[in-house]
Amino acid sequence: MRHGRLLIILACLLLPVAVLIGQFESTSICTICGESQRTREFRIPFTSLTYFVTRKQIATPLSTAIHSAGLLPATHAHQWLFASGGDRFSCAIGEGRHIFSAVTSPAVASFVAATAKYRGPSAAQPWVTALLDPNRSSHPSGAIAVTVPPGGFPTQTAYDRWRQEVEEMLGISPNASPP
Repeated sequence: MRHGRLLIILACLLLPVAVLIGQFESTSICTICGESQRTREFRIPFTSLTYFVTRKQIATPLSTAIHSAGLLPATHAHQWLFASGGDRFSCAIGEGRHIFSAVTSPAVASFVAATAKYRGPSAAQPWVTALLDPNRSSHPSGAIAVTVPPGGFPTQTAYDRWRQEVEEMLGISPNASPP
C-alpha cells in the first residue's frame, strides 16, 4: 500500500512536467490563401508519439487582402506548408519559412489589395501566386515590404506613382509578371 501511494504521488508530480515538456508547436502557411495554422501536439516526452493535437487557423494580413479582393473561391482545400516549429529541446524549419514574411507583412498585403483594386484581380493574381510560392516569394516580398509607403495606397494616383518609381528603380517593364 505504501508503494502504491508513492507511485501515485510521483505520477501526480511528473505528469504536469511531462505535459509541459512533451509539446511540439508549429506554424504552417496555406499556399493557396496565405492563412496561418498553429498546431500544438502533445507528445509522450522524448518520443514522436502524439496523444492529442490542437489546431488554430489564423488570418494573416495577406490572407485578409486576398479574401477581401476576391482572389480565390469562397471555399478551397488548404494546402499547408510547414514553416517552423519546435519543442523545449529542438527546432525544425520547413519550406513555408520562405513565404512567412510575405503573409505577415502589412506592406505586402497593401500592395496586393491596391493592385486588385486599381489594376484588377487578373493583375493581382500572378503576384499572389508568386508571393505564396516558396521558390519565388523572398525577392518580391522583400522589395515590396521596403518600398510600400507606410500608409499604403489611398488613391490610384499614389499607387501608380509608386509603381512607376519601383519599376524604374528595378528596371522592369510596366506590365511585367512577378519574378
